[in-house]
Amino acid sequence: MLLVVVLFITSVLVLIGLRGTAQKGKIGFFHPFCDAGGGGERVLWVLIAGLVKSGDYLHYSIVIYAKEGLFLDDVLTKVKDQFNVEFSESEKKRISLVQLRNWTWLEAKRYPRLTLIAQSLGSALVAIEALRRQDPPEVFVDTIGFAFTFPIAKLFGCSKVIAYVHYPTISSDMIGVVRDGVEAFNNKGLAAKSSLGRIAKLGYYKVFAFVYSFVGSFADVILANSSWTIGHLNEIWKLPKRTRVLYPPCDTKSLASFDLNARQNVIVSVAQFRPEKAHTLQLQSLQLFLQQHPEFRKGPKKLTLLFIGGVRNPTDQALATSVRQQSVEMGIEDNVEILVNASFPDLKAWLGRASLGIHAMRDEHFGIGIVEYMAAGLITIAHNSGGPKMDIVSTEAKARTGYLAATKEEYAKAIATALTLTAKEAIELRKRARESVLNRFSTNAFQEGFLKCVEGVLTVEPPKSGKKSK
Repeated sequence: MLLVVVLFITSVLVLIGLRGTAQKGKIGFFHPFCDAGGGGERVLWVLIAGLVKSGDYLHYSIVIYAKEGLFLDDVLTKVKDQFNVEFSESEKKRISLVQLRNWTWLEAKRYPRLTLIAQSLGSALVAIEALRRQDPPEVFVDTIGFAFTFPIAKLFGCSKVIAYVHYPTISSDMIGVVRDGVEAFNNKGLAAKSSLGRIAKLGYYKVFAFVYSFVGSFADVILANSSWTIGHLNEIWKLPKRTRVLYPPCDTKSLASFDLNARQNVIVSVAQFRPEKAHTLQLQSLQLFLQQHPEFRKGPKKLTLLFIGGVRNPTDQALATSVRQQSVEMGIEDNVEILVNASFPDLKAWLGRASLGIHAMRDEHFGIGIVEYMAAGLITIAHNSGGPKMDIVSTEAKARTGYLAATKEEYAKAIATALTLTAKEAIELRKRARESVLNRFSTNAFQEGFLKCVEGVLTVEPPKSGKKSK
């Protein structure tokens, strides 16, 4: 590991000598996977839309550091389909992509060992490639979560670094999981079962947390997407004066038009096919519920769990396939459906006719999908942790907006409770949930909040004189 760090620092020093001069009036977004369909990409494109449509920043051009093979027109078509974010022809002319040949260095699958540090160092090297492709931007914005790019941006001459943090790369919760020997998707095998392995990994995590704190100090403006995230950032980076919460944009307005009545017996689960999204827990919960309430297995009450998720690569596709295989092994395949890479209209259609929305990721940083469930009028069952617990779902008796659960037993019970509410109780719950998220997490609130946060960082275009020169 020491040799890797030494080689990395040497490479940085050599490559920094080839840097250019920061270009005024240019904002660079480091988001190589800008074509993916997740919440991070929604943040990126809604943020960019807010900037290019703002009259104060018409003099700024936008560059996105993207993986090789992407073309702007194709990406913007996908953005419109998935996020309902559209740009005029004049706005498109202010946006460009810089293709990165070495973008694969960002993929965790390249690093089966020491993933955190290796992937982070890889991100710094990709940032060097990005900033050498053109003159560096005046303002560097990371919207994907690679903090090791911050010092690189400053070394290349970027005057300001803005970070929108969805999820800290390392947190006290992650360290606690290792310390306590809890088996999780990021703590398996020897590290979870062996005392020696646990001690070694704990030391590795603590060293990485120290380095992560150092690189984080290069950010001038830090935006956390939830109360959970800002708590962990302040604990690790200790920069509370630079850090504030900015909830991510959710399409609450268009979803709030759906009728709250006549819903189908469908539970939707909207999440990318990644291990941390806990698809298996959702299958186990459905299996238990159907065992306890067999009348929902078929017939007029038949309940269907519909997974709607984005697939970015073969690894994601393999997980989607595994979900189908697990449903067969559990004997619930007739009650499970999977929809991959759905278009925005298809996603909206299902949110408008399903009855329940389920979420099972532990320590979800925020939960855009949960907000969308509630805006669309779904009765929501979310994991009892992270952003959903702290910011979104209320379980107070007179102000309930959804349910929280952590185990298959709790999820099965919540499903049963939700499906046996009276019509009046269900409508009241759906209304409360919708009203609680409609304005607080809207696209407009996000864009206005971002522009307020960057006052003083971005230069406002001076008003043009209306007088004609003589």
